Amino acid sequence: MRGTRMLLPSVVLAGALAAAPAALGGSLIDQAQNTVHSASDPLVQQVQSTVDQVQSVLGPAQPTTQAPIDRTQSTVNDATGSGGSSKPSPASAAPSSSSGSSGTTSSPRASGGSPTTGSRGSPVAGSGTTRGGGTPAARRGSRSRGGSPAAATPSGGKPAASSSKPGPNSPGGDPVTRTFTKLVKVVPLPFKLLIGVLAALAALFGLRSWLHGRRARRLERQREELLGDVGLLQRALLPEVPERVGPLATSVGYRPADGPAAGGDFYDVFEMEGGRIAVIVGDVCGHGRQALAQTALIRYTLRAYIDAGMGPRAALQVAGRALENDLAGELTTVVVAVYDPGAARLAYACAGHEPPILLGPSTHEPVIAGAAPPVGAGVETGLRETQIPLGRGSIACFFTDGLVEARMEDGMVGRHRLIEMLSELPEGDGASELLASIAKSAQRAPDDMAACIVHAAEGMPTTTARIEELEVRAGDDWEERTAAFLRTCGVDSETRVDELLKGARVRIAEFGAAVLRVTVEGARVSAAVTQPDTRGLIALPPLQHGDAPDTIAL
Repeated sequence: MRGTRMLLPSVVLAGALAAAPAALGGSLIDQAQNTVHSASDPLVQQVQSTVDQVQSVLGPAQPTTQAPIDRTQSTVNDATGSGGSSKPSPASAAPSSSSGSSGTTSSPRASGGSPTTGSRGSPVAGSGTTRGGGTPAARRGSRSRGGSPAAATPSGGKPAASSSKPGPNSPGGDPVTRTFTKLVKVVPLPFKLLIGVLAALAALFGLRSWLHGRRARRLERQREELLGDVGLLQRALLPEVPERVGPLATSVGYRPADGPAAGGDFYDVFEMEGGRIAVIVGDVCGHGRQALAQTALIRYTLRAYIDAGMGPRAALQVAGRALENDLAGELTTVVVAVYDPGAARLAYACAGHEPPILLGPSTHEPVIAGAAPPVGAGVETGLRETQIPLGRGSIACFFTDGLVEARMEDGMVGRHRLIEMLSELPEGDGASELLASIAKSAQRAPDDMAACIVHAAEGMPTTTARIEELEVRAGDDWEERTAAFLRTCGVDSETRVDELLKGARVRIAEFGAAVLRVTVEGARVSAAVTQPDTRGLIALPPLQHGDAPDTIAL
């Protein structure tokens, strides 16, 4: 009994290890089993030896004493039979229940029987044989190799086939393969079909995603190429301007709006015959290729007229008429300026555009009464011109509306805030730094921004007078607009205003147009009516359908 209690933990452990390969598989379990068997075999052999000694002392089977011995023998057999992977020993392969000389057999003691030969109380028939078949040494050798006496010799006298379990490399021995095979056998057919359909859908969605990704990458490459082409065209419309043009130090800057499309802002600074310097800054409404085409058209048209010797106001008038049918209804705001270094004076004209910001002795509040409409509006433009002194140290900043319309926390930037930002620029900074400052302070820039800053490095003006001019034409409702212009310029006397209006009527009747000129020099204001500059007359081809071939435009 003590041997049985000692054997019980080993029996439990051997049973657990016998069941583990079916669940886990793999060489790790086989190694663990071999280790356990090597440790438990000495104990099993010791128990078996004790059982044999007890059996030899008891002699023939007795009903009262044989039952515990049989139970112990059964436990030992179960423990030694768990290692089914061992080969049967030669001793166990021999017949276990017969003697070589007499051929007599013995019945199991558990059934209470007696030997078939021999007398009661004599040893079991068959010299040297014991219960269970074969000698004790043979049985122990067989059990130490994992075989049981009963199973070692099947009927027929042939050794039993090995019950070794297939390894991982044998067919069906891979745990993953066995698990997948079991799943295939267990899963019902409808679920198999559903899994197949889902797999097909997953494959289709994967293919669709791949195709869409490929198309998106192709479109992105085309978009980058298009943006590169548009940027190249836009840079062609924004020429390289040297840092010094005659006596003027110049700086230009451009910043596109948020978005992929190119804008219509443009600028140009060039030197004309006689040393005069022209500045053009404008903004074509819209974005994209159409805006670029119109930008090129109006920029080169204005440049040609100014280079031909026209003044700013005359150039805008002629360009407005010439381009009326070519702008496809799009409006263009523009400011044209000409600097005369000999007199150190700057003359500029605006068509629906912001007047330049002036810093220095020429600083003044711009006159917006009687302002000219944009080019392409379908009405006469180029009716206003301003002449100011621009001596050494003076600054003129030409800009597009994108600068004043940039959004900040408390509203748009506006002209007054732009003047402050321009005044706070460090010495040496130019238009690019101004645009960068606005972009940093603004929350949103909905339009392109272009700026051109000219700094008079030399020159002394011959006069400090500022001249404001307004041209009126016959057929226009010009009298009310002209009176507002005169009052804004400082002509306060109503009598003087009426006299100037009467003189303008005479000029219009004679020349078809009249120019009202107001000179402001300090507190002194003077006004006069003059005839249009006949040097600005130019013969143009028919402007509209039905015009005579010799149409003359002012």
